[in-house]
Amino acid sequence: MSKSKGSGDVFVVKLNPLGSSISPALGGYSAFLGGSSADTGLAIAVDGGGNAYVTGKTTSKDFPVLGGFLTSPSVAGGDPAGDGFVTKLNAAGTAILYSTYLYSTYPGTYVPIPGADMGLGIAVDGGGNAYVTGATASSTGQAVFIAKLNPGLTGGPSLLYFVSRDGSGSDTGYGIAVDPSCITTSAPVPPCNVYVTGQTFSSDFPFTENAFQKSLSGASDAFVLKLDPNGSVLYSTYFGGTGDESGNAIAVDASGKIYVTGFTKSSTIGTPPLPGSNAGSQDAFVAQFDPSLSGTASVVYFTFLGGTGDDVANGIAVDAMGMAYVAGTTTSSNFPTTLSAFDTK
Repeated sequence: MSKSKGSGDVFVVKLNPLGSSISPALGGYSAFLGGSSADTGLAIAVDGGGNAYVTGKTTSKDFPVLGGFLTSPSVAGGDPAGDGFVTKLNAAGTAILYSTYLYSTYPGTYVPIPGADMGLGIAVDGGGNAYVTGATASSTGQAVFIAKLNPGLTGGPSLLYFVSRDGSGSDTGYGIAVDPSCITTSAPVPPCNVYVTGQTFSSDFPFTENAFQKSLSGASDAFVLKLDPNGSVLYSTYFGGTGDESGNAIAVDASGKIYVTGFTKSSTIGTPPLPGSNAGSQDAFVAQFDPSLSGTASVVYFTFLGGTGDDVANGIAVDAMGMAYVAGTTTSSNFPTTLSAFDTK
C-alpha cells in the first residue's frame, strides 16, 4: 500500500485528534488501496479498536484480497462496470486484515450475475461485523443489497448473509445503520437490527404490510428498510410524492426510531399529505419513522428543509436526546438559519 498502482486508487487516511498530522508517530496514517485498474472508496467505518472498514467499487483484476468469500472479480480480467469490495485495515494502517470482492451471485452459488456492483454505505458493530449496502446487478437490472460479513472468519463462512431487494427498475442503497446497543466494545454484542435507505425507480419494489406508502408516487422515491438480525425484512416502505426523492443517509436512536434524510422534488409527501411544503424545486427532508407502527402512524415527523434554490442532505446523526444533526448542500440564499449561527449567509 505504498504507491498508486492503477488509473485511480482508494486512499485511506487517519488524522490525529488535532487534524494536524497523518504521522504514525502521532497515531495517524495514509495508505493507498487498490489494484492495477480504477478503484474508488465510497464509505468508511471504524470499530472500537480503531480498525477501518472501507467499501466502494473496483475494476481491478488484482484488487488485494485476504480471507474473502469472493477472491476474484466477477469478470475475468476485472469487470469494467465495477465490483464492490470490503476491506478491513488494522489500526496502524500497516496491514490488511480482511478483504473481499463483493458482488451478486446466483442463489446458492458464487457464479456472478453480470453488471455493476458497488458498496455505498457501511456500518460496524461492537463485535467487528461489517454491514454494507449499495447497488448490485440483478436479473432485472440493478437491485439494493444488504450484506453482513464477519472479517474474523475466512472464505464462505465470512459472509453471514446477502439480501437483495429487487424491483423491475433501478434501485440503490445509500445509507446503513445498526442498533446503537450493538455498537459496544463489551462482549457479547446483542443481535443487531439493520436499517437502510436509498432510492428506487421500481413500481414493484417489495414493501411490507406495515408500510407507510405502498406504491411508487413519482419516477423515483426514497425507501426505508428495517431487517432483523438474520436479514429478514421487518419494515419496508416507499417514501415520496409525485416528484423524485432519494434517501441518502440514515440513523437510529436507542428506542429503535429511524431518522432519514435526502432530497425531494415533490410539493407534498404522502396521502393525505404530511405537513409542510417544498420551498424550491428541490428541498432536503428529514423524517423520523417508528417501524413498530403501521401506515401513516409509522412516520413520527417529517419536515422539508431548504430555501428557493436546490437543497440536498447527505448525512444524518442522532444524539442520546433524539436530536438530529443533518449536513448537506444548498444553492438557496434564503436557506433558513438561526440568528446565533456562526454563518448566516
